[in-house]
Amino acid sequence: MKKKSLSISFFIGFILVFFSYSTLYAQEYKNIFSSPLKIPLYSTGSFAELRGSHFHSGLDIRTYGKTGYNVYAPEDGYVSRIKVQAYGGGKNLYITHPNGYTTVYMHLERYCGEIEKWVKQHQYANQVYEFDYTFQKPKIYVTKGDTIALSGESGSVAGPHLHFEVRNSKTENPINPLRFFDVEDTIPPYIESLAITPLKKASVNSSSNTYTWQINKDKKTTDSIPLFDTIDCLGNIYFSILAFDPSKNSSIRNGVLSFELYINNKKIFSHKVNEFSFANYGYVDAVINYPLYIKTGERYLSSRLLENGKLPYDNYVNNGILNVKKDSLYKIEWRLADIKNNKSNYAFFVRGFEQDNAIRNNTLKPSVMHIDYNENTTYKASDGSLFMFSKNCLYESIDLEHYQRKGTYSDVHTLHNIFEPVKKKFTIKIKPYKVNDLIKNKSTIVKINSKGGFSSVGGIYRDGFVETKIGDFGVFAIWIDTTAPDVKPLNFKPNKKLSSNQKTLKAKLSDNLTGIYSYKGYINGKWVLMEYDGKNAMLTYFIDETLKEGENTLKIVVTDKNNNTKTETYTIIR
Repeated sequence: MKKKSLSISFFIGFILVFFSYSTLYAQEYKNIFSSPLKIPLYSTGSFAELRGSHFHSGLDIRTYGKTGYNVYAPEDGYVSRIKVQAYGGGKNLYITHPNGYTTVYMHLERYCGEIEKWVKQHQYANQVYEFDYTFQKPKIYVTKGDTIALSGESGSVAGPHLHFEVRNSKTENPINPLRFFDVEDTIPPYIESLAITPLKKASVNSSSNTYTWQINKDKKTTDSIPLFDTIDCLGNIYFSILAFDPSKNSSIRNGVLSFELYINNKKIFSHKVNEFSFANYGYVDAVINYPLYIKTGERYLSSRLLENGKLPYDNYVNNGILNVKKDSLYKIEWRLADIKNNKSNYAFFVRGFEQDNAIRNNTLKPSVMHIDYNENTTYKASDGSLFMFSKNCLYESIDLEHYQRKGTYSDVHTLHNIFEPVKKKFTIKIKPYKVNDLIKNKSTIVKINSKGGFSSVGGIYRDGFVETKIGDFGVFAIWIDTTAPDVKPLNFKPNKKLSSNQKTLKAKLSDNLTGIYSYKGYINGKWVLMEYDGKNAMLTYFIDETLKEGENTLKIVVTDKNNNTKTETYTIIR
């Protein structure tokens, strides 16, 4: 890697090339980048697939269960951002190129060359492991083919891989990386299961519940799947699909690029994402069958348009809903394709038939207030607790349900139901039974699950309430956290001499409720860099010259989000 001095000729060339490409970013440009890895590129995670509550912004490249592969700069450019996280992308790197694009790398094991040197200097200068730094002007330049990092599994990952993105430098929109690389793919998507959901007084097979059926138990891919039997329905229904796009030499269930739904050969819904804005990054719940996700844990793509859920890459006719008339017959067909135009189709029939024993409506629960998604609304509970919905924080208008009962530090509030998705976080302010130092300094709001267990959703005492912002409905109450985190040595024993080839000191961190907020390590009174792996709750010090021969003192200080602190001191003999 070369560190170049700034020059007028470089910037003139950079600017000219940037503007010549930036207006063309939506087109496909094969081979304008070289591969970031010198191994066959197979995907273990596709672009824009439905992940958690967000669209996947890149391509996960398989590294065969290993870490430590060289990651190469795919084109000349400069480092524009470095982000180190205990969770999320782990060790992130952003490189801006003169062709109008920025490439992004996540879950790295470590950085290389000038990048690694700068990162360590920044961490020691600021006494932090985690940071997010954007360079206001170029400082570290890279040349195509330079080794910029090693692949790893840092951050929130289930195994080693390289998360690779291509973004438009001007808009910061992620673009499907497969538009830039010619990756081998001859395998069509497959459909695992389908669903039909009735609305209000509609029915599917004599029920008001969602009807699902599995059509591909063996997960085989075929160009055409035989017609399914006819399904009896009546009234307004919508359709959902669970489908995946396999990759060669991988069993991972990648997302599908293109979905189309036809009724009697007329397209009523399509979903295809080759690029998106981060303004829509977290709106996966708008395109999935959210109640079905809560029940099954699977993200079925839904044909139904929510009132406030329109995304720019989805198209609907009649909001993706079919009004099934009695004694009518409809051909329903899903058509799927990947970026290499490998296709899968599946068709079945819906018959308009009114069963004598049809159950057409669930028992309506009492509403305490109508919430219009397009208005600011505050609901006040009988104990004075407040639930504040800002404009556009919901995907659709709702008739709010609310119940409350006695708790320990406050009433327990059941707010609406868990089957309704939330677009943006809203504010809850829960009134405590009494205000004291514990409430002021050690309180949090917890979300209580169906088994009585609970987890913290944050909270701060202010003006007689404990308040926080939440992104889903459920059961909430105030709780107290006065317990400090715990620190447990993993690969060393106090007062025991380390082995001559030992390279790290590791400790396990844990917290009972609010979670780890900060962590610091000191050797002989001097701050040292300790890397925190959030998914494994592991703190690691890579032994260097700071740990001297003979007896040393290691101090670890850990604080949770309620400012409970644990300090542990160990004697380390090297």
